[in-house]
Amino acid sequence: MMDGNNKSPLTLPDFGNIDVDKLRPAYGLPSTSGKHSGPEFIPYNTRGRDVFGRLSFNTGVFWVSGYTFGGCYGLVEGWKAAASPHYLVRFNSVMNSFSRRGTNIGNALGTIAFLHTAFVGLADAIEIERLTGQTVSTPIFAGFLTGGLYKSGRGPRAAALASVIGASASTVYWYTSSYVSNVLLGRKGRF
Repeated sequence: MMDGNNKSPLTLPDFGNIDVDKLRPAYGLPSTSGKHSGPEFIPYNTRGRDVFGRLSFNTGVFWVSGYTFGGCYGLVEGWKAAASPHYLVRFNSVMNSFSRRGTNIGNALGTIAFLHTAFVGLADAIEIERLTGQTVSTPIFAGFLTGGLYKSGRGPRAAALASVIGASASTVYWYTSSYVSNVLLGRKGRF
């Protein structure tokens, strides 16, 4: 109980006299008191996203695409392979086939995209194009290692065949996507 006094029992100090500009360097921010009030450096990657950004994006896009297209294939397969024309039996067959085909194809494409993007990042890190003098070396390197590693559990013959197929597919994709990006869409650069 207060006895006629209008003061509250809890008072906050006056924060109006704090100079916020003195705190900016502590947080790595440029001072606003000088002539230049904008950022002094904006990090920019000429290839667009960094390796981990491309890795996440490519893996996700290929997994979702594979799951969707595999699921649609499973939907048709389940509809045709239903043991009975009754609704519940056909529905169960469709759902089983959708989830089986969708996850198998989605996981396969997601894994391939992850490996390929990681090997492209490795080729960029070791600057394989500068070492070989050829721009085609990055997709060949990434596709070859992706195919070989993806099918390495099937034996050396299957791994060698998958490496050749991977290098070919990667090279075709690399130059086709550059053509589409630069010529058809009018962008400058691949990423």
